[in-house]
Amino acid sequence: MSVQYYVQAYFKWLFGVFFGAIILIVVNWTLTDNMEGIVLAIILFALVGLLYPFLQLYMEKRKSQKDG
Repeated sequence: MSVQYYVQAYFKWLFGVFFGAIILIVVNWTLTDNMEGIVLAIILFALVGLLYPFLQLYMEKRKSQKDG
């Protein structure tokens, strides 16, 4: 895998985490009128997102094995 692949995957992950965090904050703010627990949700979202490039690579390998 090239460095460019990991950079692109990281930016996709960062984009998803950023907008996911904004959505979580807005939903939490509108439903409960407080900000408790949002930091934990953002941390968990980011931890799952760290595995994204490896999961994407695995899915691409499986797809290429099915096709080939």
